[in-house]
Amino acid sequence: MRKGIVMEQKKGYMIIMTNDGQFHRAKRIEGAEMGMEVQFESISEPKMRVVWTKMVHNSPYKIAAVALAFLLAILPIWSWYGNNQTYAYVNIDINPSVELEINEKMQVLGIDPKNDEASEIVSMMTKWKKKDASEVAFELIRLSQEKGYVNSEKQVLIGISYKDTIKSDQVSQQMEAYLVDQSADWSVTTFLVPDQIRQKANEKNQSVNQFMADRIKEKNEIKAESEPVPVTIKEKDKEIIQSFYKEKDSSTQVKGIQINRSLLEKQRVMTYKDKIQKSAEQKHSSKKKSNHTQEHKPSKQEIHSNEKNSSVIVEEVPTPAENKPTTQQKLDKQIKKEQKQIKKGITDHKNIENSN
Repeated sequence: MRKGIVMEQKKGYMIIMTNDGQFHRAKRIEGAEMGMEVQFESISEPKMRVVWTKMVHNSPYKIAAVALAFLLAILPIWSWYGNNQTYAYVNIDINPSVELEINEKMQVLGIDPKNDEASEIVSMMTKWKKKDASEVAFELIRLSQEKGYVNSEKQVLIGISYKDTIKSDQVSQQMEAYLVDQSADWSVTTFLVPDQIRQKANEKNQSVNQFMADRIKEKNEIKAESEPVPVTIKEKDKEIIQSFYKEKDSSTQVKGIQINRSLLEKQRVMTYKDKIQKSAEQKHSSKKKSNHTQEHKPSKQEIHSNEKNSSVIVEEVPTPAENKPTTQQKLDKQIKKEQKQIKKGITDHKNIENSN
């Protein structure tokens, strides 16, 4: 038989450690205490199964075994259910306004873009499902900066609404710490938004954070409610939230002015183009009329009857401005030539009559 030290006493067996550091199951020895060196007889695997079967058939062990089997069966289902339960809503305002739905592990379950800029940014994102909310927020900031959807102060507002009552705000603390570390040149402000405020903002189809800003300024109709929702935000954060939307409003006005200027400039260009086109049409019409007048070719009888004015007719023929003769210019040249020949013939005829 082998020797070993008793490490533990069980109901049907005991655990022994030998000199080489190995553990063995052995037949139980009555009176053997922990730490005592004893000679033991190992229990083979089939015998161990018999011992386990006897324990299971014993009533208390049977109940425990059934309970354990039940727990093992429902554990994966419970884990899946818990990971897909909404724990909080994270509303991020840069200029794109986005709402993240997260579970208790801060994994993103869903993304809801609140404006056109947000829809464009979200369409550029991939593999965000079950990703950490802080990482998704940083990706939104990065893409928004690339597209130019940021204000001059590089501000980010993150309003967090918990679905149920919480003891500590872990989400905002972790997100702010992560984002400040990743983007030191950005001003990141996190604050709590009561879920009632969030629901009212969604009913009005308004940004949750902007609705919260209106609530802070007491300019929204929520002010007149009989039981207003309490809002607790640091004074410094209040100033940042209000300045964010002032900046946003001013940038919207500037954008509107730029659009109006652009439209006026386009109108001026179109008016100028219309003037040029009308001027060109008038010149073309005048030239066409001039060409039509010049196309009238005088007959020989007209030239003969206007012999005295023939020199005037020649002078009135326009001199071509172009180097390359046109069809009209060729016709004018031919008329000049015929006029000279007729004039010469008349002169010769007079000379013959005088000689006779």
